[in-house]
Amino acid sequence: MVAALWATTVAADYKTGEDAYLAGDYAAALREWQPLAEQGNAEAQRYLGVMYAQGQGVPQNFTEALKWLHKAADLGLPRAQANIGLMYLKGMGIPQNDAEALKWFRLAAEKNEATGQYLLAQVYFMGAGVPRDDVESEKWMRKAAEQGEADAQTMLASMYENGRGLERDINEALHWYRKAASQGDARAKANIGNFYYLGKGVTRDYVEAAKWFRQGAEQGNAWAQHYLACMYENGEGFKRDEAEVIKWYHKAADQGLPRAQVSIGMMYFKGMGVPQNNAEALKWFRVAAEKNEPTGQYMLALIYNTGAGVPKDYAESEKWLRKAAEQGLARAQYYLGILYRDGVGVTKNYDEAEKWFRKAAEQGMPIAQYRFGAMLASGQGISMDVVQSYLWLKLSVTRLKDEAIIKLANDQLASLKLNMTPEQIIQAEKLVSAWKPNRQSAGVAY
Repeated sequence: MVAALWATTVAADYKTGEDAYLAGDYAAALREWQPLAEQGNAEAQRYLGVMYAQGQGVPQNFTEALKWLHKAADLGLPRAQANIGLMYLKGMGIPQNDAEALKWFRLAAEKNEATGQYLLAQVYFMGAGVPRDDVESEKWMRKAAEQGEADAQTMLASMYENGRGLERDINEALHWYRKAASQGDARAKANIGNFYYLGKGVTRDYVEAAKWFRQGAEQGNAWAQHYLACMYENGEGFKRDEAEVIKWYHKAADQGLPRAQVSIGMMYFKGMGVPQNNAEALKWFRVAAEKNEPTGQYMLALIYNTGAGVPKDYAESEKWLRKAAEQGLARAQYYLGILYRDGVGVTKNYDEAEKWFRKAAEQGMPIAQYRFGAMLASGQGISMDVVQSYLWLKLSVTRLKDEAIIKLANDQLASLKLNMTPEQIIQAEKLVSAWKPNRQSAGVAY
């Protein structure tokens, strides 16, 4: 009777501590859990470890955190084992050690602990300390997702969406995103919003997209904040509102999202919703560029090239333009070609110009197709090739918007035909019909 009463009291004290912890009253939680932890209650020990690791109600102390987590783990508590693994993975108070992290995650996962399964799946997904293994990752991710682990449900959805580790299936992706979103997962909500925004597996619906983006944004998801700002900027789903655009871009940018940092920079550069400010634009472009965001790199190059708020610096411009071009940004490739063709800030080099014009042309950029075709037609610093020239000039005229350049391209095509055999024209037309753009990683924003 006494033992049963003591167990009931312990359970009540633990629940009181848990309620206080979830309410953010860490001092009250500590008062309930400290005695239980010292009496050997594994759950209370684990929570004490978490509180010390995160500095909740106590000064952050990784040594103390590990002490309590190890006590709980030694009692066989799988969640504590997963927590220890996470500390090794992140190097929290101990040297970062992927092998130790893997060991602890596997211990927890094999006891059917959902968080341990999710973290083990992540290790295989990233190849952290082990060879990347999408099959093993999918196995453990699914186990965790089926137990209701929201992070795992979102990751499993992403794997279905991108065909990573299993066959691409948009319907399954949406199914798992919805499961995670129903538990409040902000990333899942942002992804559902994206599905509705793009019409991906569902009918395109800007109102529904905005609903999901707003939910994710209000929970602090940076991508949801960014996309919500985009919708306000474009007037999609609701009336265009520059104050809302700035608000949500800033929230995402302040969280470190490079794409949003570029967007904020563009607002200052163009004076959209804020006073035009080149210095502020430069600040945001640089922040994004240094995180390897190609559009930020391109805009930083443009500022140095034109001297917008800074002294002109062609060497600095070329440096950032090349970084963006090497990531596949078509407009950066095109303008890098211009620099080398004209010798602006670099030594004139037609081979380099031809290389970068070709890369941008192959992505489908009309002006690059024209410039590349014109170089091939004239043999300007490179070998003349009438068939290839015909291909690129013909492709450009169907998409160019500048009437003057369209006329130039058509005149060059007419001149080319006079010097081509019927067989060469037939060959060139076949190439035009068969041509498809070769998209590169950074996209073809121009």
